[in-house]
Amino acid sequence: MPDTVQDFNIGVASGEAETVVTVTGEVDMQTAPLLKDRLFELVETGVPRIVVDLGATSFMDSTGLAVLVRALLRMHTQKGELVLRAPQERVRKILRISGLDAVFPQG
Repeated sequence: MPDTVQDFNIGVASGEAETVVTVTGEVDMQTAPLLKDRLFELVETGVPRIVVDLGATSFMDSTGLAVLVRALLRMHTQKGELVLRAPQERVRKILRISGLDAVFPQG
């Protein structure tokens, strides 16, 4: 079941090779905890690869970036992989400015 707040939505599709988390809307102080809960839940289940699809993510603040970094670190401790897919220009810019574009694999 997706998590929804206003125009924010998290969808999860599990496959054999990867689990895709599709984030729609803005990731900010209000919605970042929902994303954190969902990502950490997936990490704890032992999925080997999480793809965070940001194609429909219109905005992300530092709270959202922190969630992604924490999830990435947790995946590394589980010997898993977390990659970002198709960030919109606005989100790509914040990743670039923060230097996180070099930290997160794109996929």
